[in-house]
Amino acid sequence: MSLLGGLRDVVPTPPEHRVWISRAEALDTLRCTPEELAQLVAAGLVEEDGRHDYCDVWNVGLLSGTGRSSPERIMIFFARMLKSYGADWVSARAYEIVGWAQCPRAEHCPSSEWSAPVLPDVQWQHEEIQAGRAEWRGRVELTGNTATVRDPRVREVWDDLLRRYRFHFTPMTLSSDVAGTRHRGVGDCDSLCQVLMSELLDRGVTAEQESGYIFGGARLGLHSWVRLVDTDGEIKILDPAMALLSDLFFTPEYKAFCCGSGSNRVLRRASREGMFAAHPCVTEDGRIFYEFTLRSIRPGRAPGPRCSEGAG
Repeated sequence: MSLLGGLRDVVPTPPEHRVWISRAEALDTLRCTPEELAQLVAAGLVEEDGRHDYCDVWNVGLLSGTGRSSPERIMIFFARMLKSYGADWVSARAYEIVGWAQCPRAEHCPSSEWSAPVLPDVQWQHEEIQAGRAEWRGRVELTGNTATVRDPRVREVWDDLLRRYRFHFTPMTLSSDVAGTRHRGVGDCDSLCQVLMSELLDRGVTAEQESGYIFGGARLGLHSWVRLVDTDGEIKILDPAMALLSDLFFTPEYKAFCCGSGSNRVLRRASREGMFAAHPCVTEDGRIFYEFTLRSIRPGRAPGPRCSEGAG
């Protein structure tokens, strides 16, 4: 495979939704040479004033098959995590969690007003608050469950979505555009969940989207999935994004697991807006994301303090 091969499979970000990154950031994301980037531009990768669209670059890397790009390395690491603990995706596991937020004004920020992240399963035990930055430490136990979807309407919608769509990194401004996702045939976890819920509703099945974080290493990544009540009265979880990524990076077993089961590598968030930290310096055109790391608490090891730096 090659970066050029990845580019051929990319559905470009619509112009009005582009988020620009520098040439240096594109080179770092793709782990490629300037000559390779020039070849991509000549083959159609959008470039404007030496800048490139963030999602287009990440999707080229994701689909390239080179094994060296940042998105591939993230997925490969997650695949290793799925095999850890004997590929046990449901047993209860305890973790130390560190969350932090930092004002973009950094040392010039005058405010020490911060609110702790609202994560229903987390017990915060310690906080360090100062002007411009806040950090919280606590503990969380994550548990999954194995289940199979029984409703034939849900199975039909699920199988159809996996046939018709592919995973793409997608701008937040585009994720909620169901018509746009249907037209493009690609989407991220948010947009795929939106399409899935719309298709289910058309067949008389009510579902809701849940948001949170997925644990593929030390640092947590934003994630979304769908929750519904099946015909057997049981709550089932549908994770279309991870099912589609399974074809590229994971296993058929994990793809099947995504249709009904809940993972012990997923952490719930109280609300979608809960990904952003409340802080006086925040304006309408800028938000501060909470960041999190997890570290497994091994049997016999007492949890202790740790710094907030984690693998990205």
